[in-house]
Amino acid sequence: MDEKVGSLELELKVALAKNHELEAQVMAKKREYDLVKIENDNLLSEVLNIEKKHVLSEPEVKEAQDGIGCDNGDDGGTFKGI
Repeated sequence: MDEKVGSLELELKVALAKNHELEAQVMAKKREYDLVKIENDNLLSEVLNIEKKHVLSEPEVKEAQDGIGCDNGDDGGTFKGI
């Protein structure tokens, strides 16, 4: 009986050690995820700021079209800006 209890205790210790190892791996992955998410959010913000600077308003598009003689002709194409 003592042998069986010792064997079960050993199995429990092994399982707990494996559990702690897996928990540490999960925490490391979560830290990596958080860092990547922060970097992604910063890049998205940067892209949106750049886009905001370079997107033409409707009047600016019309002015640009008039300036280059674009008539939005029959070919179905649309002027996308510069």
